[in-house]
Amino acid sequence: MPGWDEDISQVTEYDQLPATAKSYIARVEELMGGVQCKYIGVGPGRAAMVVKPDTTSSATVGGDVGAYAGGGAADPIEAFCDEDPAADECRVYED
Repeated sequence: MPGWDEDISQVTEYDQLPATAKSYIARVEELMGGVQCKYIGVGPGRAAMVVKPDTTSSATVGGDVGAYAGGGAADPIEAFCDEDPAADECRVYED
């Protein structure tokens, strides 16, 4: 599958992703049986994510974090952890 050379670390909207990145995401969704990927990581930081617009009525990975999509929470992981603080993604590891 073709990749992309563009730096996507500053992308803030799904539509700004390169076409090859969108094709990659679509293939992952296809391999997952049609489950939509809602949050796409574009860098190493927790806030380095874009929210993919809901294009189907099927289930989404990560659940519904409407506050973030609507501009409320600054961090989609933070919003997710507010809903499910016991999730593995929400655990804080100390050195």
